[in-house]
Amino acid sequence: MKITPPIFLITWISFIFLSPVSAQDNQSVYAFPFHMDYRWIVFEGLMNGVQTDFVFDTGTSLGMANSLSESKGRITTTGKKMKILDVNNEVKNVDLGKSDVIQIGGFQFKNVFSLINDMDLMYCKDTYLLGSDIISQLNWEIDFEKQVIKVSKKPFPIQDSDLVFKVGYLDQRPFTSLQIMDLAYERLTLIDFGYTGVLDIPSVNKNIQSFLTEKERKGLSNPFFRYASGALGSNSFPSTTIWMDSLRLGQNYLPKIPVDFEDKTKTKIGLEFFKTLSSKTIINNSKSTYALQLREHPEFEKSNGIAVSFEDGKFFLKGKPIGLTPQDSLIEVEEEILSINGFKAADFENNCQFLDWYISLRPLDIQITKLDGTQLIFPKIVLN
Repeated sequence: MKITPPIFLITWISFIFLSPVSAQDNQSVYAFPFHMDYRWIVFEGLMNGVQTDFVFDTGTSLGMANSLSESKGRITTTGKKMKILDVNNEVKNVDLGKSDVIQIGGFQFKNVFSLINDMDLMYCKDTYLLGSDIISQLNWEIDFEKQVIKVSKKPFPIQDSDLVFKVGYLDQRPFTSLQIMDLAYERLTLIDFGYTGVLDIPSVNKNIQSFLTEKERKGLSNPFFRYASGALGSNSFPSTTIWMDSLRLGQNYLPKIPVDFEDKTKTKIGLEFFKTLSSKTIINNSKSTYALQLREHPEFEKSNGIAVSFEDGKFFLKGKPIGLTPQDSLIEVEEEILSINGFKAADFENNCQFLDWYISLRPLDIQITKLDGTQLIFPKIVLN
């Protein structure tokens, strides 16, 4: 398949802290396993020689360490701070740290600066968020079937049948061109492997609002209250999911995919897009190209739409479907609940223990017991 680069220009903005890769054989290819137990791509690497679980996140310019990292010898605080903006539009000054060397496979990156901040799951699992400052210096082959990653300085081969699109870089993060053909909508779109969803589009555009109104009138709208955790906190917000088949990525028309529309968001493509549509994704940063080896019959993961938090020893509902099940009108967002699938908040010592258990529930139906004893069962939802 011959791919014509999309017509747009992104200027590379050099970050003040660069981490050059040390001199290794440019022909070398290193392979290692990864897992997706937390819905992220997670693999082992080294920080200052200390074994570390890395979370692969193209959506952040700079890596992020948790507060456990300094005591374990992975990083040293610099005494400086940096202002960051997270996915929920929260702003905060956070500490800046430095690692003498970060190693991925046989590649070493020296004098790497990272943010130091505690996201709940990253702290609980003691992981490091690997950002585009390092990711962009290597080429990556991610095999979702075998759960193996290969890295190299040389580009990986692609096939004529692959879905291929060009990217540009802003703050070292990859962006591409996304169009909704029947809405005259075109945006630069962030490729964000730290976002576990499929595709997120802001709903503030007038054409988008009219489109959503029409889909709702036809009964093809799927409204939810979503719950998102960012670097600086979490929040609940309204979201609408629509099946779409008029999307073009670069010069490629996409198959039918579920798209989330939200008010306060940026256009971004998430990990579930790549994991579901492709058996293998190749990221050739040296050629500014992504290539997807497409699955014959992709099937997007179904969700029950429920999100629950553990706060001060209590359960609170944070996300739910709206009008998609008979029981979703019987409970409110932020309502305290008694139990989830028979487990009460008192069964968990802390938030980390709860998250470890709660993540494992994702494939299952959720049974919620309210404080008055009412039991509500939320199955996986088949989208309209």
